[in-house]
Amino acid sequence: MLRDHVLPASVVGFLLLCGLLVLATRPAPPEANAVESSAVAVVELFSSDTCLTCTPADSLLGHLLDEARRHDRAVYALDFHVDYKQASDATQREAQRRFVERQRAYARHLGDHVYTPQMVVNGTHAFVGSDDYRARRSIGAVLRQQAPVQLDARATLRSDRSILVDVGAAGTHADASLNVALLADAPGSASSHHRNQVRSFATVPLEEEMVVRLDVPDGLSLSEARVIVYAQDATTLAVIGATRAAIE
Repeated sequence: MLRDHVLPASVVGFLLLCGLLVLATRPAPPEANAVESSAVAVVELFSSDTCLTCTPADSLLGHLLDEARRHDRAVYALDFHVDYKQASDATQREAQRRFVERQRAYARHLGDHVYTPQMVVNGTHAFVGSDDYRARRSIGAVLRQQAPVQLDARATLRSDRSILVDVGAAGTHADASLNVALLADAPGSASSHHRNQVRSFATVPLEEEMVVRLDVPDGLSLSEARVIVYAQDATTLAVIGATRAAIE
């Protein structure tokens, strides 16, 4: 005849404790590992037509952007096209000069040097722009940090083909700058190549409310252009907030 076995209370307590320990050490579900809603990743790629590895870097930037959209992650990608040869157009020469100076500023702050392709994530991580592993690791790291500044932006196209960007900022920003970029894909580019090229760029001191004017290059179609706005610590160049604005 079978008997019912009753475990002593001490054994029951021990088993319950073991069960709690197992639950405590079990990996958290994806929802528990979700990034902060205000976390942002700004990915700046410095590329040129003269480097052999810039094509894979351009492709990587496009893939990172597509993945971010699929997973609803606040990743903002910008492709700064730099050429160290003299541009024929005066406006292009000025843009090249400013982009190169921007890249040099990162090199000074991060103890790196200037090269292409170079990718910079949130102003704090710099590496070869075609390095898929470093890119994903850096983006994952910054998306786990809450951005101290929340930005709101609205872009309006004027009759003279300039764009006025109204920006509001909330949060901690004692000494910061604001970058406003007009982005457009290269004409005739493949879906994952030459995405989000910077066509116009402005930097101003960050305030609670401001209006920034962007000049639209001649011949640029604005049908799929967009504006990215991001703030940086003026001393460390770390990104402290970002958003995008559709052109109305």
